[in-house]
Amino acid sequence: MAGYALESCVFAHNELCLSVRKRLATPERSWLDLLSDPTLRIATSTPISDPSGDYTGQLFEGIEQQHAGLGESLKQRALQLVGGPKSPTVPAGQSAAGWLLNNDRADIFIGYQSYAAQPGIAVLAIAAPFQIRADYAFAVCHADARPLAAFLLSAQAQTILQEGGFLPLAPS
Repeated sequence: MAGYALESCVFAHNELCLSVRKRLATPERSWLDLLSDPTLRIATSTPISDPSGDYTGQLFEGIEQQHAGLGESLKQRALQLVGGPKSPTVPAGQSAAGWLLNNDRADIFIGYQSYAAQPGIAVLAIAAPFQIRADYAFAVCHADARPLAAFLLSAQAQTILQEGGFLPLAPS
């Protein structure tokens, strides 16, 4: 593929977070405390079928490095309910996190922060040493695409992306 792109650039970032029922989000319990609770059902995206599932696997590996046994336990407990060939169909217009939690299919959903905010659901950030960041990039393969590339990097597009829950680009 070398030589096909005229330019490429990252235009947005995203991070994993925990979406939980509001009653579970208390000041006494951190995101890691909630994941460590064996009575809580954890839903994730399906690895290989959905990148969020792959990132969640990386999260579990990072947890395992710091808390032996916990990451492996999380891998075993995780319910892969999104993005896979056997995943339930999320109704149109609903987010996976909101639908799974509000329909009692899970207590916690690990997914992207860009689609986490839902009524009745609290969003918990994952601490920096464990955080997995997704970078979204474009490749311009034809000069006619340059206006779209310029727009994605514009202040207007960056505002739209941030309002949608994406992280701001670092100043260049």
